[in-house]
Amino acid sequence: MMTLAEVLQILQALSIICGIIFLFVNFRHGQKSDDSASAREIGVMLSEIGYVKSQNETLLRKLESTDTRYMQLVERVAAVETSDRNAHNRIDTIMKKIVGEK
Repeated sequence: MMTLAEVLQILQALSIICGIIFLFVNFRHGQKSDDSASAREIGVMLSEIGYVKSQNETLLRKLESTDTRYMQLVERVAAVETSDRNAHNRIDTIMKKIVGEK
């Protein structure tokens, strides 16, 4: 099973590849017909590619933050489990003393 980071990296790579393909297609189209509509389309595509790239980078930063918080929670849960085991051991010891006194 892929992690969220791997999925986001694949999406980012795919968006870059699509951007390169769109650039190449528009470049070839621009060579055939050098008109202003074509230039506007290229500008729009470049703008959209830049937007997608910035959104991917934002998601990666959020993912890193989420990973950090996840690791902190894992550490806290491990500490609670250790404390819980120690508490149960103390309770068992106290119960043995109480039962042994009767």
